[in-house]
Amino acid sequence: MGDGKFFVPNNGYARIEILDEFLITNYIGPIHAIVHNSYPNLLWEYVNPNFLQSRAILASNIETIDQINDHISSLIPGDEREYISFDSIDTSNIVENTPFEVIHP
Repeated sequence: MGDGKFFVPNNGYARIEILDEFLITNYIGPIHAIVHNSYPNLLWEYVNPNFLQSRAILASNIETIDQINDHISSLIPGDEREYISFDSIDTSNIVENTPFEVIHP
């Protein structure tokens, strides 16, 4: 890191050396190992935003991300919630919703 190798042309491939202290060598399953090493004490800390914000798991494809998310969701107690997001905001001035009339009995 800091040697400038990431800024030289590499045709989309680069060799990245990972120090031994960051390798997970003793595990049963890779997803379990990554989650439990990245989020130790997850069951006690998942409600602590500082705990979650100070860690991240990076993966090379969406399938692996889905497996990691599924594994973490299976560990956290309670019902699963889905939050919807948008990739863009409608900045047009056109209002498509028509006002509705309130009828009082």
